[in-house]
Amino acid sequence: MLSFLLAMIWIAPLGLLIHELGHAVAALLFKGQAVMNLGVGTPVLKLRFKRLTLRIGLFFMLGGFTTSESSVGFKKWQEAAISIGGPLFNGIVFMILYKFVDIGKDGSIHTFMLFNLYLAVFNCIPIKFKERKSDGYRFMKAFFKTDSN
Repeated sequence: MLSFLLAMIWIAPLGLLIHELGHAVAALLFKGQAVMNLGVGTPVLKLRFKRLTLRIGLFFMLGGFTTSESSVGFKKWQEAAISIGGPLFNGIVFMILYKFVDIGKDGSIHTFMLFNLYLAVFNCIPIKFKERKSDGYRFMKAFFKTDSN
């Protein structure tokens, strides 16, 4: 029970923050602006840093999403890069922890490492369910757009 609470309090939210930050950083690199939303429910915190806004909901451990926009619009390759930015950040965190951290001494670090691997891999699978689209789906859709962007 304690390990589940630990996961809900810091492992899931931190992994989700890293994931959404990957999308936001990519959008910011392309001169866009980004709004990161962590959790659901009544907003308990809203921070703004120039072109980046972070909103945290009361149930901060229950998912997240990032919206991004640019006054001139994003090109298709930029949309693809923004879509894959979240899984990329999670993959980088996984690789750093796997390579440089002795995870044998702390089970929560091991769980955090595996949660980042989970986010990296499963978000790359192209899935559309009703109106929800995975990062992999968005990447494939942007990458294979036929317009001239």
